[in-house]
Amino acid sequence: MTPEQITKLLSDLHDEHLANEPTDIESQLRSWFMYFKDDDPRLIYKACYIYIRIKRNKFYPHPSEIEQLKKRAGWLLQIDDQEQEHKKLEAKEKSYIEAPKVDIRERLCKGSCICPYFDSVCNGSPEEQEVCQL
Repeated sequence: MTPEQITKLLSDLHDEHLANEPTDIESQLRSWFMYFKDDDPRLIYKACYIYIRIKRNKFYPHPSEIEQLKKRAGWLLQIDDQEQEHKKLEAKEKSYIEAPKVDIRERLCKGSCICPYFDSVCNGSPEEQEVCQL
């Protein structure tokens, strides 16, 4: 994570109005950056989500608490990625043009009870046989 991403994360945590929020922003920014400088921002955001929403903590998290939730956050990210991939596949399947569904009985001549492919057995009139599309 970059310092800008850490700043955004801490701002988002501030917006949650959690108890015991540290007042020294510079040292907080440095400590969070030292913990998470090599991590994916999605992973840390998901770990914070687990801390606040799933575990329902009302206190401001320490970086070590978020560090402990990274494994669970990784699992949730894998699930999210699989769901996104599944949605993409569904959208791709829907994008194919379907062939029109035609009732073959509409194309048979009305006077025929036998398939008009066999001219010698067709009971339709010559006009009906000419119109027949089969």
